[in-house]
Amino acid sequence: MNLFKRTMNIFKEEKEQIATVDMWVVSWMSRHGDFSGETKKNYQSFFTFEDACKFKRALDDANRLIGNTSGTRVDIEKRSNGL
Repeated sequence: MNLFKRTMNIFKEEKEQIATVDMWVVSWMSRHGDFSGETKKNYQSFFTFEDACKFKRALDDANRLIGNTSGTRVDIEKRSNGL
């Protein structure tokens, strides 16, 4: 896990050390309604790349199991702290 500390100004002149963590975000489309265009983008965040990969594999396996053939793309993206 990539855990590091940064200094951040909080309330005027006061400074406090805070811990920040990079995250791995898995995203996929889910279907809602009766028509193919009724979709919604979903996200789940993880602290480790390994956990994100496990979740992605589970979603890929579920799509194959139920026979989904369209809109089954599952992505993993690293999100770094923006402070």
